[in-house]
Amino acid sequence: MHEVKVNGGNGAQAYNLDMYQRVQQRVLLEQDLKEALMLKQFSISFQPQMTIATGALYGFEALIRWHHPVRGMVPPDEFIPVLEQSRQIVPLGYWIIEQCMQQCLILLHSGWHHFRIAINLSAEQFVDPDLIPRLKLLLDKYELQGTYFELELTERTLVQSMETMLSIMSQIKAMGIHFAIDDFGTGYSSLSYLKKMPMDCIKIDKSFLSGMLENAADFQIIASTIAMVQKLQLQVVAEGVETREQLELLRQQGCDIAQGYLIARPVPQAELTGFLEEHFPKGIWRGH
Repeated sequence: MHEVKVNGGNGAQAYNLDMYQRVQQRVLLEQDLKEALMLKQFSISFQPQMTIATGALYGFEALIRWHHPVRGMVPPDEFIPVLEQSRQIVPLGYWIIEQCMQQCLILLHSGWHHFRIAINLSAEQFVDPDLIPRLKLLLDKYELQGTYFELELTERTLVQSMETMLSIMSQIKAMGIHFAIDDFGTGYSSLSYLKKMPMDCIKIDKSFLSGMLENAADFQIIASTIAMVQKLQLQVVAEGVETREQLELLRQQGCDIAQGYLIARPVPQAELTGFLEEHFPKGIWRGH
C-alpha cells in the first residue's frame, strides 16, 4: 500500500522481498530519527550567498545536518523524506528556525548587519496552526526584525489551496519575513505561482547550472528565467555555482545572487563568524 501511494496512488503493487527490506530500513531509520531528536544529534550549517555584481555578502542558507552515532553523516535527501512522512519534520523545523534566530543574534553582535538567512520550510510546517504564533513568539524572544529571514518554499508546498496560501503568507509577510521559491524550474506550476504569490526571490535549481557551459538549452533556460523574473522585480539566486566560468556567465545575464562551492561550502554554525572574517573581509568575497 505504501508503494502504491508513493507512485501516485490508484494502482496495485505485488509483494516482493526487496519491498519488505526497504520498509524495514525505513522503520529503523524512523526510530533512529526519533532518538536523534531527543539526543540532539542534529546541527546546522550555513552556506554563504554572494551578490554577484559587487562580491558583497548577501546572506546564508541554513542546512540541516545529522551525525548518526554509527553511520556518521547521513545525507539530507535520505532522512528528510522520512521526517516529512512521519511529521517529525514539524518539531525539527521549529528547532531549526530558533537556531537561525540565535545565529542571527551572534552575527549582529559580531558586527554583521546586512544579511538574510534562508530557511527551508516543509509543506507540513507551512500549514501547521502553530507556525505564525511561533514565528511571532521567537522574533519577540530574540528582539529581531523579520527582515533578516527568508522562508524557502518548494513546489510541494505550493499545491495548497490559493486562499489558504495567501492567508498564511500575508500574515508572515506582515512580520517582514521574505519568501523564496526553491528549486525553480523543476516543478510544473512554478510560473503560475510566481505570478500569484507574494514572492521576493526565486532560486534556479543547480541541475541547470551543472550543464550551462556545455548545454545550450540549459543556458537558455537560465538566461530566460533571469530576464523574466527580473521583469517581475524579483531577485534571482543561482544555486550550485562551482566555477568562475559559470559565475561570469551569470554576471553577464544579470543574475543577482550566487550560491555554491565556488563561493563557499556549508559552514558549521560554530565556525561561521570566523569563516566570514577570513573569506569575506569587510563583507566582500575574497575570491571576487
